Amino acid sequence: MATDYSALFGALADTRRRAILTLLHGRTLTVNRIAEEFSVSRPAISRHLRVLRETGLVSESKRGRERFYALEPEAIGEAVEHLKPYLARGPEKPSVPAKRSRRKKPQKARSAKPRSAEVPSEPPASGRRNPKPDKGWRCW
Repeated sequence: MATDYSALFGALADTRRRAILTLLHGRTLTVNRIAEEFSVSRPAISRHLRVLRETGLVSESKRGRERFYALEPEAIGEAVEHLKPYLARGPEKPSVPAKRSRRKKPQKARSAKPRSAEVPSEPPASGRRNPKPDKGWRCW
């Protein structure tokens, strides 16, 4: 079975999900028992558990009206095995092909215009120093 490592590492990236995995280490708990440990709503915990279940990090079993969740260490083991080549210090390289990334063109540095460039140096064509504000002029 091919593992979607993006989804797996995405699930592990969230601190609350990692806390749920720690809570489930070595035991099976209900959704309500897991929710008691956190300051968020039960539906929020259920969404986190769904993400963990979809990635294979936890399993769900139903007994009566209760749903029990347990840690699945095999999925974490797959993630560790996937990362081992990156930890190697020798000439061994990971078997994952590198993607070519598009480089962005460097942007030209914009120079700040002096404040005097923003204010017109000549009075408007009407000859008045402070014209009445209309659509073309700001009142300053």
